[in-house]
Amino acid sequence: MKSMDPTTLRSMAEDRPLSGPEIHPVNQFYGHAALLKQFLGLKPEYSLKVMLEHAPCVQEFIWDVEENSRLPILLCASERYAKYFNANNRGGKKAIPIGPYPAYLPRPQGQQDGTQRTLLLFPKHSTHHIQVEYDVEAYLCRIEDVAGQFDRVVACLYWKDILLGMDERYRRAGIELVTAGHMFDNGFLPRLLEIVSGADLVVSGHPGTDVSYSVLMGKPVMIIPNHDVMRYDDPQLEAEHRKSLTRTNEMQRIYPQVFNRPLDAPTPAQVELVEGFCGVRNVKSREALREIVVEAERLYCAKYGLEFTLPVFEESNSLPLPRSQAKETAHDQCR
Repeated sequence: MKSMDPTTLRSMAEDRPLSGPEIHPVNQFYGHAALLKQFLGLKPEYSLKVMLEHAPCVQEFIWDVEENSRLPILLCASERYAKYFNANNRGGKKAIPIGPYPAYLPRPQGQQDGTQRTLLLFPKHSTHHIQVEYDVEAYLCRIEDVAGQFDRVVACLYWKDILLGMDERYRRAGIELVTAGHMFDNGFLPRLLEIVSGADLVVSGHPGTDVSYSVLMGKPVMIIPNHDVMRYDDPQLEAEHRKSLTRTNEMQRIYPQVFNRPLDAPTPAQVELVEGFCGVRNVKSREALREIVVEAERLYCAKYGLEFTLPVFEESNSLPLPRSQAKETAHDQCR
């Protein structure tokens, strides 16, 4: 894992508009639509008629953009959330669990440096409309004992925090820096997995997808909270977000209890927990996922009186290899 200079970080973090062919804009977050279309052999300009879950959800909560979407099918990670969505959404939509997105990408080729042990930090991050503020020096003091066991400490910063100047605080403290890029960059998830592949231990400041995906890649994880304060763009957003935080989020409640000490590898219990939250057993074969996409196209066209045309799937040896040999078919799940 190579650290990035200030110019590279800023260039990769540069804000940009969300643009692309997707009817459901959230599909384009972190390159999810692009990676699934590549896995399926669909052209980049094809508009998926499925909604893609933003991240594995463990809350009993339906996002209003999914509730109000015109698309008939939601692809989510876990069977648990699919059951909740199917029982509670008001639009007659169907959720189908397909497991975590990294399952549809080739495994990163990056390797750890055998001569140096690397600690990788994922501090809690800001968003477009919520600024996360914390004392970087105090945070680094809390991880000091763990960091002392490693040759390098590298922080992976979110694009928004780089634009807010957080990288300068880490740089002054002597911490190397990397980023997976902007959330609207199609290369975000592959880049993130490549970064994680070079770590010997991952420390997360806030339990989330970074913890799950690191464990799925076989990396040990420890959670050390940032102790942050959140600043909101407007009072309505603050009220809505704080209300959402009162709902039980099992992952954020359990992860700090389970990932509470440095290890050389995830324990079987940790792997089982993460695989359950991420719906690993729901990963689809290419054929099954194609059936879902075709059925979503059919349902969408029927609903809006459009002529149905079968999506064109490329057959090529260059397609990513499936990382699951799931045998289930999707037709009955879509009906």
